[in-house]
Amino acid sequence: MANTTTKETTALATLYELAGMLTERIDEGISAYQDLAPMTEKDTALFLVALTMHHHQVETEVRDLVQDAFGITPNFPEIEAAFEDVTNNIRTHRANFTPLDMDDQDKAWVRGILLSSPVITSLIYGGHVKVPITNLHNTDPSPQGALVRYTQQLVDACQFNERDLKLIDYEMWEMGAYASERFDSLLRMIDRHDPHLPLHPFAQPDPRLQRWIDNNAPELHMFNPQMQQTMLIAVLGRGMLAAVDPNCGGVNITEYARACLKDSAHYATAIVDMLPVTMHDDEAPIAYMDNAIAYLGSHEAARAMGIDKDAVMTELHELCHVPATASAATLPRDNWAARVILGVQRADIWELDDEPLSPMGRMILRKSLARETRQY
Repeated sequence: MANTTTKETTALATLYELAGMLTERIDEGISAYQDLAPMTEKDTALFLVALTMHHHQVETEVRDLVQDAFGITPNFPEIEAAFEDVTNNIRTHRANFTPLDMDDQDKAWVRGILLSSPVITSLIYGGHVKVPITNLHNTDPSPQGALVRYTQQLVDACQFNERDLKLIDYEMWEMGAYASERFDSLLRMIDRHDPHLPLHPFAQPDPRLQRWIDNNAPELHMFNPQMQQTMLIAVLGRGMLAAVDPNCGGVNITEYARACLKDSAHYATAIVDMLPVTMHDDEAPIAYMDNAIAYLGSHEAARAMGIDKDAVMTELHELCHVPATASAATLPRDNWAARVILGVQRADIWELDDEPLSPMGRMILRKSLARETRQY
């Protein structure tokens, strides 16, 4: 900073505050990997400018300040050039990173990079700016770290409590009455073909199961008929309402299903157990994320994750490839299908709005997620 003019120092100090260095979140998770800090006053100014941007726009006040102090226009090419090393580093973890439209976590990482930069360090030691008063974070930027972080943030946003871990009487009655209306006829139809519903050979869909799907879950028609039937039987199996005999492939209802047909309150536990759908422990966070997003809706999920609402489903889709299991990539599809079969899903697959679930869906999913995410 020895050659820095008073005008440049004043401009940097102003940008330092406008960029939220004093009050916003600072995360050193990226700077811990390698030295990515800007080395010159000009590049430091461009880093700070990027932190002030909103909706791809540099404020007039900021642009004029940089032009007057450094003689450059802080346009998109200038900012992207200054960020080249940082962009290349972050994109090894997040392919869609751009300094022109950073989310809250991106900005926190950039503040962490700036905090250890020589120019900002000189400003602090010279008494030109104050030391940040926020707590420092160290967030793993890898996809594995993002999966853990987003899952925790979404679960925290749901604000589960001890009461959510229990089913009380009125909830059992409400859920039971709902499930009875939806599943009684299906279970009785299966039971009439005692001991097993004789599914057609060569993986042909059963017309009786197909009729139920056509009448109650037509959203599944985007899948082939055999997939629709497989999804239905899998959901009934998760609720311990039906099972497949491995010897003949036929479907039969369970003793628990018969208890539900006699007293609908028994259904409550069954339908709570139908979600989230997951195959392996290490891919469970994908299912938790998907269902928490459905529970919260687009705005609340985006707020919890610190990203734009249009990026929520994109992030989920990208993170499906983190667990080393083949089934992880299909978990959002399978959980969406399970909610459709339950009759509680409003939004189309891979789409999200503020109320993607029915009120009954929110009641069921709150109980399901609270139980499954207790470790969070």
